[in-house]
Amino acid sequence: MLQIDLWKRIVIWGLCIIGLFLAFPNAFYTRVEGYNDTKAGLISAESAQDSFAWPSFLPVSLVNLGLDLRGGAHLLAEVQVEDVYAARMKALWPELRDVLRAERAKIGTIRLQKGAADQLRVKISQAEQIAHAVSAVETLSKPVVSLSNAGARDLEVTSADEVKSNWENIKAREREEKSTNSEASLLDDVTVAMPGLSRAVNLQRRAARV
Repeated sequence: MLQIDLWKRIVIWGLCIIGLFLAFPNAFYTRVEGYNDTKAGLISAESAQDSFAWPSFLPVSLVNLGLDLRGGAHLLAEVQVEDVYAARMKALWPELRDVLRAERAKIGTIRLQKGAADQLRVKISQAEQIAHAVSAVETLSKPVVSLSNAGARDLEVTSADEVKSNWENIKAREREEKSTNSEASLLDDVTVAMPGLSRAVNLQRRAARV
């Protein structure tokens, strides 16, 4: 049988008792944590609960536990932006319809057209009143609170004419840039702003002429 000297047994038991004494506050983690916060001034003495009382002669050191070890849980949320846009447009349609219905005497009938999930395409019978319809719909947009996009709004309202005008401006700028280049090409007229598939078809047609 293993024989241990008396003094060694005393030292071992003494270290065990000291360890248990120092670890004792962790058995009352919430109470000692509240006591430490009150003592540090993080919690006012008036709002401190009686359950935070702790004898001053006992140690107050705690082992820093993670959220999972303290009975909590980590939550990871992922936002599907496309779904958010689609839900936003779906919820916006009743409001937009009511706004345009109030202006029906000027803009005529309104029809919802098929479009991308992040867009609402509406057709009116009185095309000459498109500017009036755009102004009416813009009342639904709200300013975005942001430091990087000052003055931006949560909705962008445009008409088909504006889209066409922007497209023509892009092509005009490209033609102007290409005119400064001494080396002309048969493919220069195919705009880079064109959707990828359409641009590939146009490039193939131009190449077939060579």
